[in-house]
Amino acid sequence: MARFFLPPSEWAAPAWELRGDEAHHAAKVLRLKQGDSCIVFDGCGRAAHAVVAEPPRSSGVLLVPGEECPPSPPWPI
Repeated sequence: MARFFLPPSEWAAPAWELRGDEAHHAAKVLRLKQGDSCIVFDGCGRAAHAVVAEPPRSSGVLLVPGEECPPSPPWPI
């Protein structure tokens, strides 16, 4: 499943928008479509499932947040 970085400051929004390199990777490399699932993380230990709400376009990819992922264990599995 694809994973994308979203800055912690943008987690409060009702919908998330990937921009820049993250949007390019989602739209042009992975070719995500409306309804595709992914995981979004903030680099501070928080992660959540998300669904592509709109077909990707050149300026960004709109995601609808879903439930948060359980944290990873502090030791390797």
